[in-house]
Amino acid sequence: MTNRNDYPINEPIFPHWGNLGSEKELEMAEWLSEHPTYPTWREKEARGDIINKEYARWRYMEIRIATDTDAKSRMCTECRVPVEGMEARWNHATGRQFVKGQIVIREQVSAQDFNTMHLDCAQQKVMEIKDSITRALDRMEHMINACALIQTRRRGR
Repeated sequence: MTNRNDYPINEPIFPHWGNLGSEKELEMAEWLSEHPTYPTWREKEARGDIINKEYARWRYMEIRIATDTDAKSRMCTECRVPVEGMEARWNHATGRQFVKGQIVIREQVSAQDFNTMHLDCAQQKVMEIKDSITRALDRMEHMINACALIQTRRRGR
């Protein structure tokens, strides 16, 4: 765990798996005491900011037309839900299917590496990103004020 005595220095604007920030790192320490064998990076990834999750795939969103393969074998990466007790498996029965010719959103990193989403699911994801940016602006303003106070105290010595 990072030394947090120099707060707000080293506090992330957008928490990520390498630096969750002081509050989430305390939560993480408690969680680790209860789950000592679970992969730490996976839990940190889940607690991180949406902007940094999934290697920031949201930056590659494109509007596409659903293909036959989308309709037959792909699930929306946002509206599917995990099977209880099995984080790595997804319950495909709960996700909405795609229809060939339907307008979809692809987070297309490469020709082989992409996620497909429904339009409303993609809009929801972008709204979460917008909320994350708003939280980051608030966090940043608080940190800037705290740094200014530290600087003022140091000059006053």
